[in-house]
Amino acid sequence: MTRLLANTSGRARDCLLSEMGKVAARSSCSSPWSPSLDLQANIRPAAFGLDRRLTISVIALNTLTGLDQLLHGSNNLHGWGQPSFPDRTLLYVRGFDPTTNTYQYQVNEHFGATNGTRNAFRVPFQLAIQGRLTLGTDPARQQFNNVIGRGAGGRLNPEALKARMTRLVPNAFLDIIAVNDSAKLELTPDQITRLQTAGDAFKLKSDSLIDKVANILGDSTQKNPDPMTIFAKLQPSMTEGRKLATQAITDAKAILTPAQWAKVPDSIKTPGLRREGGGEGRFDRGGPGN
Repeated sequence: MTRLLANTSGRARDCLLSEMGKVAARSSCSSPWSPSLDLQANIRPAAFGLDRRLTISVIALNTLTGLDQLLHGSNNLHGWGQPSFPDRTLLYVRGFDPTTNTYQYQVNEHFGATNGTRNAFRVPFQLAIQGRLTLGTDPARQQFNNVIGRGAGGRLNPEALKARMTRLVPNAFLDIIAVNDSAKLELTPDQITRLQTAGDAFKLKSDSLIDKVANILGDSTQKNPDPMTIFAKLQPSMTEGRKLATQAITDAKAILTPAQWAKVPDSIKTPGLRREGGGEGRFDRGGPGN
């Protein structure tokens, strides 16, 4: 046991010392970490009329083992990427003494030793190539094309896109002023002034945000972009737009009396309702319009 404590790993030594002189607790020792690394590269060509409907995946499984073999050769592997199986046997029973009614043990001096190259079963390095072809129209791309005006309607320029994106961040303050007569809100001059001031400030913020969204979509009309890439670029701006519109509704409600707010059309209270039905300008998966 003295030799084992002097020569074993620090992890095994700490475990043995913590359990010395008593029955070892269940799962009181732990094996070292086993590193693992897989890599995958996806290619979605837009040429040859594929329109990014073909996905070619190159997958490298257990890459560390491949690097181990490449750098050290098959006959001198260092065990990279292989699971560690430490020797878990501490004592061997070598006999029984009937006079003392005790067993005789021998300490296994390899207890806790790990060596990935000695494992009988190894995890191999594998390289795979996969292909996936989407038949018909990709729903995500179809929605994306509808938003930027691809297809029979042609492509929109950034200014036309900006006009379309304006609906994504409605100005509740100015919308309420617009329906004052038709909804019989009977707004006071002070309320109209407050709504107009808040609406002008909101418009400055929303115009900046709409410009950013329209420019992203405008740039995407020049090539054949990946919808998911565009969605990722749009997500922060769309999240900001939803927060801006929601806060505007809350602030506008505070300016009106409860009786006036009850008369405000639901299309202003819940902006999403004004886009239902047509589907234009909407993205699924957390994009614009949701």
